[in-house]
Amino acid sequence: MILRHVVALLLPLCLFRAVAAPIPDELFWQDVAVRIRHAPELTNAVFRKLCVDKENVVYVLTDKGVARVFDDTLALDRSYRPLAGKTVRDMTLSQRGDVFFLLDGEWFTAGENGRRGVINAQSFAVAGNGWVYGAGFSPLQVSTGNFWIKPARFHDFLESAPRGVCAIGDRDVVVLEKGRVGRVSWDGESVFPQGRWSRKLEATTLTRWGDTIWLGSKEGITALEGETGATQARGNLAPPVRSVTCIAPILGGLWVGTPRGAYFENESGLSRYATPAAPGIEPPRFRYYAGKRWLRDDQVVDLATDHDGHLWVLTQTGLNKIEFRQTTLAAKADWFHRKIRSRNMRYGFTAERRLLVPGDITSSEMIDTDNDGGWTSYYLGSLAARYAVTREEETRRQAWESFGALERLQSIHTNTGFPARTFERRGFKFSDTDRWRDAPDPGWEWKGHTSSDEMQAQGFAHAVMWELVATNATERARVATNWVAVIDHILRHNLYLVDVDGEPTLWGRWHPDYVNWFPPSIHDRRLNSAEITAGLQLAYRMTGNEAYRAKAYELFEQHGYLTNLLSSMKLIAPTK
Repeated sequence: MILRHVVALLLPLCLFRAVAAPIPDELFWQDVAVRIRHAPELTNAVFRKLCVDKENVVYVLTDKGVARVFDDTLALDRSYRPLAGKTVRDMTLSQRGDVFFLLDGEWFTAGENGRRGVINAQSFAVAGNGWVYGAGFSPLQVSTGNFWIKPARFHDFLESAPRGVCAIGDRDVVVLEKGRVGRVSWDGESVFPQGRWSRKLEATTLTRWGDTIWLGSKEGITALEGETGATQARGNLAPPVRSVTCIAPILGGLWVGTPRGAYFENESGLSRYATPAAPGIEPPRFRYYAGKRWLRDDQVVDLATDHDGHLWVLTQTGLNKIEFRQTTLAAKADWFHRKIRSRNMRYGFTAERRLLVPGDITSSEMIDTDNDGGWTSYYLGSLAARYAVTREEETRRQAWESFGALERLQSIHTNTGFPARTFERRGFKFSDTDRWRDAPDPGWEWKGHTSSDEMQAQGFAHAVMWELVATNATERARVATNWVAVIDHILRHNLYLVDVDGEPTLWGRWHPDYVNWFPPSIHDRRLNSAEITAGLQLAYRMTGNEAYRAKAYELFEQHGYLTNLLSSMKLIAPTK
């Protein structure tokens, strides 16, 4: 019975090459942060609004004037000389995609063969018939060109100067007051608030998509049916951030700006903005973008998608771009691999690179970490998998180079079979300076106190090197020698990983007194049993030495390690 369990448990470790099946490398949408440089003239500017016109030109309204993107740089736009020296209070897009500018007492557009009109407002919207509706002063104003109309009966609806306005069709507008939102109509001579709607909503942002009015507030998003003002059902949603600063509806979902980043809410299944994690898996409801990885800062002021499907995000400190590019897994892996090979190789380790100046790669330096051996082992796993498929000699060379670093983790000191965490030239160590030891070679130091996760990572690396990269008996013997030394060290020290001080490391412990001290509800009991079993099995697989398998059976039969291994994860629970 025990043998049957052992075979069922360990056979997959030896046959993973045989069961692997090819997976089609299909195109998917990859989100990529693109840094937009700012011209020096925009230093300390206040950024207010973002528009992308029908020609895909990106405009940004600032307190220093209107800026636009030139290639990868945001700079003040001097294209239209009639705007020189004038204060632009607001800008918006017409339904045709032309950008309109609101000045003091007038509006102007370079589109539509050049149009202007008079109006006194702080914000405005352009209707489908070209009429311009201005808000910010009472009453709401309508401009049809070189004259403007004061429709007195708008007071039938308005209680105060409107703070925002959104055009629907030609002669209907939705108006945002303090604490209230409603729709009014204009037929050229009179206003008809009767039969229209007004709602008490603490909205702070207003936008339209089709006949839906989207309102954002500190409490979230409200969708209103444009004709009746009825609230549209949105389900039981839990967005990444509740407070909303801006909304950009698009086909299939919503882009939402918040005080803590931006997110996309997927409403109609698969799109470039909601790529699933794997085939057959439902795309996520939300995709969230925040932090320096994506944005200059998290306080989103405005956002918009351009005609290529990329996202532009305006934050307090400037303009950001997130591109959505089609790629394959192979192309993505190549991109990362080029970065690793050119930036992150230190003595064969996959090293961490520290930026002395945030965002400036030229200021960076490679440093040692606790996990140099571990990260390098995972990198070796990827190289082995790549070589198994491509048979590229360059990949094989890279794998042996990194394996050499794992070998040196043992040879740099005299504690036979003990895998160091990392090593560095004497006097240049960076992490945990109290855990370093002098190497016999006076030019080097090495870091001890190695943990069980480092040992397991290296076990994985040795397995894939032996199985997938080593091509002859000599190379396999090289891999086996290094791994068996680790297992022999652990067996020689009564199932402990013992440092040069003669004491077990904090986590390098697989003795029954330690493993079975944990109750079955704590995962360490199951995990450590699996770790030592896998290590012994790999040593047996490499050498055929029955002593390693016999030790595994001893742990199974005399100390309950098989019971530990077969214990259900459902038993894991908080334990006092």
